[in-house]
Amino acid sequence: METQIVESRFLALNIIDAIWVNAKPHGGPGTSYEEAVRVNIIAASADPIVLDYWTAKCILLEAAKKKGYSGLSSIDLDNTAGGSFGYWLRLSMDEIKRAGYQVTVDEDYINVYVLHIG
Repeated sequence: METQIVESRFLALNIIDAIWVNAKPHGGPGTSYEEAVRVNIIAASADPIVLDYWTAKCILLEAAKKKGYSGLSSIDLDNTAGGSFGYWLRLSMDEIKRAGYQVTVDEDYINVYVLHIG
């Protein structure tokens, strides 16, 4: 997928709708509203890798912990074992970097700004 992205047009802004999330490991992608967790977050970034990394680590993983789910390694982005989300995200990152774009999962280079409305 990342090959298609970088060969066609790299997006200027990537958006994730995390108003409702499925925080159950191996429980998706389909989820009923009864099972979903409402976190009311819309996140955006020029860096699609940062966006996936931050939303999975700081929204999805935290929601799963609060729900008391176990076996969270599949959604833990710091887990880079083969087949894990962290593994696939880094493969995507490497593909995008090879095309000449700056992307990262290094938290020292991630800035997050939060705006509360309402």
